Amino acid sequence: MSEGRDRVGGWLGILTFLGGVALLLVTFGIAYRLFSSPPEEALDLKKGAPINLDETGRAAFLLVFRMLMLLVMSIVGSVIANRGIKLYAAGRGPAPTPKREEDAA
Repeated sequence: MSEGRDRVGGWLGILTFLGGVALLLVTFGIAYRLFSSPPEEALDLKKGAPINLDETGRAAFLLVFRMLMLLVMSIVGSVIANRGIKLYAAGRGPAPTPKREEDAA
């Protein structure tokens, strides 16, 4: 193993980063399906039937709840991806310091 580098830490960082990105992709897929559905489908409205406020209110509450959960999922995915980047950087070791010309003389 080379000095200042940790291969396991680097691989763990890459895998953690990819897991966070995968979670973000799943979140964006769910959000796309949620926001591309028509409002009648999202609120359980039936054509020609009178609007039932209880069912429509419940459906609207669930819609808001799903949107908040998507927000939480996106935050968690980005935090996991960020931790993966930090793990990878820590596994590579400290960056070499450039030598100044006055120190070389």
